[in-house]
Amino acid sequence: MAHSNRRALIIVMSPITRDPRVLRQIHWLKSEGWAVDTVGPAGHHVPGVESHFGTNNPPRWTRSPFGSAVLYSLLPHGTKFRILLGNLIPAEVRRLISGNKYDLVLFNDHHFLPWLRDKRVFTSKVIEQGIHLDIHEYVRPRVPRDSLWRIFAAPYYDWIRTFIGDRRLSTRSTVASGISELYAKELGIPPMAIVRNAPAYVELAPSAVDPEAIELLYHGAATDVRGIPELLEAMETVSSRFRLTLILVGDERKIAEYMRTVDDKNLRVAFEDPVPVEQIATHINKYDVLVMFYPPLNRNLEFALPNKLFEALQARLALVMGESTMMTEIVREYSNGVISQGWSSADLAKSIESLTAEQVSTMKANSDRAARSISAESERTAFFSSIKKDHS
Repeated sequence: MAHSNRRALIIVMSPITRDPRVLRQIHWLKSEGWAVDTVGPAGHHVPGVESHFGTNNPPRWTRSPFGSAVLYSLLPHGTKFRILLGNLIPAEVRRLISGNKYDLVLFNDHHFLPWLRDKRVFTSKVIEQGIHLDIHEYVRPRVPRDSLWRIFAAPYYDWIRTFIGDRRLSTRSTVASGISELYAKELGIPPMAIVRNAPAYVELAPSAVDPEAIELLYHGAATDVRGIPELLEAMETVSSRFRLTLILVGDERKIAEYMRTVDDKNLRVAFEDPVPVEQIATHINKYDVLVMFYPPLNRNLEFALPNKLFEALQARLALVMGESTMMTEIVREYSNGVISQGWSSADLAKSIESLTAEQVSTMKANSDRAARSISAESERTAFFSSIKKDHS
């Protein structure tokens, strides 16, 4: 049942038009009759949003080496926040929040949370109405102190992180149960609701598997920490019935480096250009197996539950992965992939080599079975459960 008189404010630090998770939140709220306003970088008004309030840029002096040193080493944390973010929020937004014009204020970025201390904006009535935090990843408790700038900045970012446990937040959600458990343990807060990054259901059938040419795929960030070097090494040893395609985004120098490795070693690896997010499932349906091999170098990799896993389900692909706790839960539930027993390239090669065409076909059929139950349509219910109960 639609609530036509409800109004939500979604606050985002990154460009909203490029954030599938936030776009889904907007879509879900609007589908229930909510009016939605957004706060985020200027120039990123999403169609259907009533008002987008663009944040300004921090003062230029804060981006100079001297200014940055003064900011982080001499000023109190609250003052830092006001200069870097608080003062960038348009006055109209403050007026609307303090005037209790929103039934829900939804923070999609913890960097904005110190704003909750402003009692002129976040009055007791606003807090009572409902403030939700959606955390997209695990924020490390300590900023790595690998440079002089980070040494000065780390205490500020540690301070911001404490607001994830702020009592003024009525509800919280995140992307995976492992991340929720870490926060609950560290901050002494109730477990967060889980809203997975699953895209919309796509009506597709698994493509046929050629026993002589089983098509492997990696698509995503061009970075060594996502297991690409191990995957390329594995391709040196697996039999000729396997071929790999890389669809990479990000660092052009890294992509060029991987291309040189493929050429130098004459690997059965092709490169393909990325497509828009909404076309991914249909585009990759022609492949057989998505490889996600993320050595647990940090907590986010350890508990990774990435968009591409859910896109692979919609594309009806089999999966090959390392022992990533959150991802393996899905493979064990649906029997739609194989889990490597170690993090070396040899372990990955062994897992790939173990696959037969018949097994891959069965796994793809099992991903087909999972596609409906793990989709934006199912996560929509989780989202409305995650915000205040009388908003669902």
